[in-house]
Amino acid sequence: MLCVPPPRGRGICFIRTSRPETAIIYSSDEHFQVGKAKVVRQSESDSALVIGAGITLHNALEAADSLAAEGE
Repeated sequence: MLCVPPPRGRGICFIRTSRPETAIIYSSDEHFQVGKAKVVRQSESDSALVIGAGITLHNALEAADSLAAEGE
């Protein structure tokens, strides 16, 4: 595995060191802001808010699929 050193400077730097085989949700040029959230899935009939980050985002999407299948 190739690991590029983080840029020197101020602020937060995120390095993913491992990743299980999961679907890619965002493109490689997606912009993220510290302290901001992204809505991955939304509809007019939503009745629940499911939140996830990192691997738990995949779990949250699975939970949303399960709830939708049950008609919730």
